[in-house]
Formats: sequence, structure tokens, C-alpha cells
Amino acid sequence: MTIAILNPTVTQFPVPGTIISAATTVTLTATDVSGNSSDCPFTVSIVDTISPSITCPPDQNVSATAACTAILGDYTGLATLADNCDPSPGAAQNPVAGTTITTSQLVTLTATDASGNTDTCSFLGNC
Repeated sequence: MTIAILNPTVTQFPVPGTIISAATTVTLTATDVSGNSSDCPFTVSIVDTISPSITCPPDQNVSATAACTAILGDYTGLATLADNCDPSPGAAQNPVAGTTITTSQLVTLTATDASGNTDTCSFLGNC
């Protein structure tokens, strides 16, 4: 005697291809030929691993004082920032605004999105 084992039918809700924008519970349901079923719910979370983009301003000239020093300004507002998930990624500057320089200084701007992904660009602050 041969016993036939039939594979259950498996359905998914929401259906494959559904676009989600937040953590979503997905339920798989297995149903056999007799109508018996069992559910398997689990959560699908969105994880942003794409870095934001940042475009620096061109090199900046800083006016020297009589002592041949200059103070770096805040250049974060001159950068162009964009991100796939965060509409307002933040920008930080190194060296920070207010730093005294005596020669050309490499200034690095770092964009950070809400998921902690970063990107950098650099330009010269010329004294």
C-alpha cells in the first residue's frame, strides 16, 4: 500500500511584491487538501544601509587678520545633502567652525542619515 503525501498550499499576506514603508507583519498560511491550515507570522523590517550623499562647496577663501590668522566659518550650510530614506540628513564639520588657521586647511564635511550611514567630502579653507 502506497500512501500519497500531498504538499500543502502556501499563501502569503501581504502578497509578494507589496511595497512596505515600515515594519510589517507577514503571515504565511499552509493549507492541506482537507482544509486544515496553520499560520506562521513574522515581522519584516526595513534596514537602510545606503549612505547619504554630500557635495561640498568649492574651496573657500578666509580673510587673514593682521596676525596672519583666520577663523573658519560654518560651511555645513553650503553643502548639498540627499538621502534615500532620511529627508533631512545632518552635516558636521571638521575642523569645527571657529577654528583658527594660519595656512590652507583641509575642511571635511560629513553627512549622517537617521540610520547612522555617513558620507564625506572635503575642500580647502584658504588663508
